[in-house]
Amino acid sequence: MTNQGKSFCQIVCVAALVGVAVVSFSFWDPTTAHPSPSRRRLSRVLAEDFSAVHLAAVDPAKEVHQALVAGSLSASNPMVLGAMANTPWLLPPGTKLPYSGMENDLDGLLRTQASGPVQGFPAVTMVFFSHHHRTMLMNCVYSLSKFAGVSSFIVLTWDDRSLSTCLQMNLPCYNASGLLPAPIDDHQEALFQTESYTQIMWFRPLVISKVLERGYAVHHTDVDIAYSPFDLYASFGAYMKQTGITGVFMAELPVNGGNYFVLPTPAGRLLFQRWVSVMNPSIALGYHDQDGLSRLVVAAYETCDSWRQCATRLAARNKTSTSVSPQSSKALLRRTPSAFQELFGSWCAGNEPEKLTPVDPCQQGFSFAYFHVICATGAEPKVAGLKAIGYWFLDAACAAEGPLSNCKPLAWSQPAVEDSFLRCPKTRIAFNA
Repeated sequence: MTNQGKSFCQIVCVAALVGVAVVSFSFWDPTTAHPSPSRRRLSRVLAEDFSAVHLAAVDPAKEVHQALVAGSLSASNPMVLGAMANTPWLLPPGTKLPYSGMENDLDGLLRTQASGPVQGFPAVTMVFFSHHHRTMLMNCVYSLSKFAGVSSFIVLTWDDRSLSTCLQMNLPCYNASGLLPAPIDDHQEALFQTESYTQIMWFRPLVISKVLERGYAVHHTDVDIAYSPFDLYASFGAYMKQTGITGVFMAELPVNGGNYFVLPTPAGRLLFQRWVSVMNPSIALGYHDQDGLSRLVVAAYETCDSWRQCATRLAARNKTSTSVSPQSSKALLRRTPSAFQELFGSWCAGNEPEKLTPVDPCQQGFSFAYFHVICATGAEPKVAGLKAIGYWFLDAACAAEGPLSNCKPLAWSQPAVEDSFLRCPKTRIAFNA
């Protein structure tokens, strides 16, 4: 193809995506209780179109960003907002977005951000964020939005600096500091088993309990997680399969507290009430939230892995349930296998990057919705674990304290790094559900 032909193709491809973005945003109705499904689908539609455009060596988001920096496009243009949906930190500071100005309004954020339904409930993803983990947050959000199709997230902070950092990134931020049982020192990164770490971990179920009480299904994600190309919410819904499952947790001992999906059913709300009720004695013992769930609240839930096992537990409940002692008040949590455990032999494999190899998420039989780096202490080794498997998507120039303008997708300079993520449909269902 001649240079003129390539240029013409680039113009046509970008123009086509301009139309997609404008049409998609035109369906968003701010007067409705929850945004239309088209708003949630937008980043997935763009990502799929990006895959097709990649054949012409054009990344529409990159082209739009360059035009934005050059001043030939404005951030108020809906097409720009659509194209930059996966990287809002590359928009000018203070760009007006549907959730702007809601950082102290949890109910407003929930109404604006929630999508769904999943099992009949509006759903929202809750991300807990400290400014020490800025790059991990960006990598998590990028993969969550672009590959897992989730734009319905809220970033929760507990200190002024983290809130300011979040707002500078043009993310949907919530100032949850008023819900803290006690102030948390934010001057240094909270490392495992420190007092600050324990307090922060308990902050998660405390806030999520309040969201469940409002009637929202909640997906919670840590920032040291990166997502594969699957429809995440549909995958959780399919994995619960039918009425009776309260939530989905990653398997550990017995479950991991870093990534889970819970329905706001009576059993789901009661589980979190009981979980939060042991917060103070747990903190006194040095237990973080996952310890409390596994050691002090074990009577509040059961776990199951295969659907046959889950169905057996549900049938036993129905057989023994009476009006005097209903079994339905006890949560039933279906566990997903750990991707690191299944592929590399250990839950803690992400902490040994030298033993890891790149993962192809579109290979036949692959069904892991995300990778969670556990057992590693501090941001640096967690990032190393994600890089080793090819799940790090930010340019090397993106530093924890550097300019946000440096935090571009790595694929903008090295397009091949996302090839294995873009060659399969994002509508796939994970967990072999």
